[in-house]
Amino acid sequence: MIKTIIVDDEPSAIKVLKLMIGQHCPELQIVATSDNISDAYQQIISLNPNLIFLDINMPKGNGLELLERIQHQSLKTVLTTAYQQFAIEALRLSALDYLLKPIGKEELRSAVDRYNSKDESTSKVVGNFDNHNPRISIKTVDGLTILNLQDIQFIESFRNYSIFHNGVEEIVSSKSLGEYETFLEGLGFVRIHRSTIVQVSQIKKLRRGKNWSVKLISNRELEVSRKNQEELNRALEKSL
Repeated sequence: MIKTIIVDDEPSAIKVLKLMIGQHCPELQIVATSDNISDAYQQIISLNPNLIFLDINMPKGNGLELLERIQHQSLKTVLTTAYQQFAIEALRLSALDYLLKPIGKEELRSAVDRYNSKDESTSKVVGNFDNHNPRISIKTVDGLTILNLQDIQFIESFRNYSIFHNGVEEIVSSKSLGEYETFLEGLGFVRIHRSTIVQVSQIKKLRRGKNWSVKLISNRELEVSRKNQEELNRALEKSL
């Protein structure tokens, strides 16, 4: 059994999540619940759970504060909230998953499957090339986001997640950078670092020297690793 703690300041939210877990995730054993991060921290220390469902916005402390305190422990955290804007910070603090309320049974089951498999890449990359307007479907914390490839400036990795930058917003995907690299091969993108893929047409300047970097049209500057310098040169020459 997977020892599990639920932390949420709303009793109704705890009740609903417990019911959903009982119906759809029988391998989870709920060993405690809490309505504040102080008590939850003590429960984590004493009960040594495997998994915690953690609300973010609570009157007696922010769930991200607790996540920061426990991120070096072996347990995994699934954040539950009604607010999407915390997604990137949650991933930077090593959250296993990020579920938007109201939580659906498919999203809950997917998060638990991710814990079981320890594989955070569970969806397929989907492309659409109709009408000479290539697009990509990105699985996000609250569904799918459709982007025109030409609008993507660069993609950066964080653990097994990818963050898309289009100059307007940052879009977090549960797919790894390697999977997007395979999908985008031959479509005007190049890997310039182990953690970065950039659209070649977005590059306006290449700085050579001891440490290479590229400057984008948006004026964002990105590091180029020594390993990827030759590949970048070829991509730039091909684009001219």
